[in-house]
Amino acid sequence: MTRNHRQITRNMGKRENTSPPMEKSNSPSSTSSSVKVMEMSDKEFRAFVMSKLTEMEEKRDNELLKRKEKEVAEFQEMRKFLQDLKEELHPLQKTQTELLEMKSIIQEVKISLESIQSRLDHSENRISDVEEKMAGLEKSTTKTEKMAQKFENDMREVLDTIKRPNIRIIGIPEGEETHKGIDNLFHEILQENFPNLERHSKIQSQEIQRTPNRINPRRSSPRPILTRLTKTADKDKILRLAREKHQVTYKGHPIRLTADLSSETMRARREWENIFKVLREKQFQPRILYPARLSFRWEEKTRTFSDKQNLKEFTSTRPDLQEVLKGVLYQEN
Repeated sequence: MTRNHRQITRNMGKRENTSPPMEKSNSPSSTSSSVKVMEMSDKEFRAFVMSKLTEMEEKRDNELLKRKEKEVAEFQEMRKFLQDLKEELHPLQKTQTELLEMKSIIQEVKISLESIQSRLDHSENRISDVEEKMAGLEKSTTKTEKMAQKFENDMREVLDTIKRPNIRIIGIPEGEETHKGIDNLFHEILQENFPNLERHSKIQSQEIQRTPNRINPRRSSPRPILTRLTKTADKDKILRLAREKHQVTYKGHPIRLTADLSSETMRARREWENIFKVLREKQFQPRILYPARLSFRWEEKTRTFSDKQNLKEFTSTRPDLQEVLKGVLYQEN
């Protein structure tokens, strides 16, 4: 063995001594390997050393590669973990964004509601003001209507007062007054129906005429004759006698004597017309009192009614009278 060979052997021995402690082996194989190394030539020994160095480098490279692969695997695993975490956090971020948007929307809605509430409060104040004005206007309108009704009633009473001495004669054929004079016609009616009326006092008239002045070709019935007497008492006496006689005639033909009233009073009185006919047929002694009240005898008492509603309330507790008037009172509007 050369000096170099021995030197290398000693160096390798040192390397073996510096390497991690290994279990001592006295096996024949290890002893045989040492003997073989000692028997190697320089060339074989160098080849052996090179192979060992190569083997050590390969082992180190393999360890480095394994460590690198492990680090890469850990890095990939960490990267995947971070990616999964990011994916898990993404919905939360989206939810947070949605919550922020929702919060913004809620704030806008809140502002809108406050604005609406403010407008509602303002509108309520205005409505309250309008209602107060309407109440005042309604009160004023009611007062005006009452005043108008009072004025109408006052005017009707004035007209009725002016017309109070008048008598309307209805049913005299047209042209009768041209032959004997209209004044003579009136007194002839009184003489035919009330022969004793003018024995004690002369009935005097201020004016007698047909009304209206012109004949309406569309009207088949003759125009009434309007007679204005000098005394209202004479008018009342004639009408009282006419009611007592039940039927006034002219040349044997039936006519009617009525008070001359305003158109409003006459319209109100005509509302009782059908009821009046039924009561007269049943001999209840009906009368139309001023201005337009119905009066008749029932249960040995004189009953007076200002309107139909008052009469309906009265008949509601009297089935017999209700049966008499059901065809005219309860079928009219």
